[in-house]
Amino acid sequence: MTHPPTLDELQRIAKYLGGAKLLLNPKKVETPEYKAHIAGRELSDREILETLHRYPELLKKPILYNGEKAVAGYVPDRLESVAKVGAA
Repeated sequence: MTHPPTLDELQRIAKYLGGAKLLLNPKKVETPEYKAHIAGRELSDREILETLHRYPELLKKPILYNGEKAVAGYVPDRLESVAKVGAA
């Protein structure tokens, strides 16, 4: 990632998604970073966001956030609805 999201940006996005866990990329569960910092732990949203800030490669992508809505991951219908709100 060229410009990973700030911790504040991650907090806002997680709020709109319904929690920090929804930002975790399930395809990264076998990576050393996931195993060392996420796997098998009961983490608060804040702890998850701090880990994602430190290791942005664990983020679900793409992330689209327009200030009103957010979507993480490739979900064409949701990506389109968030993009439309931003264009209106």
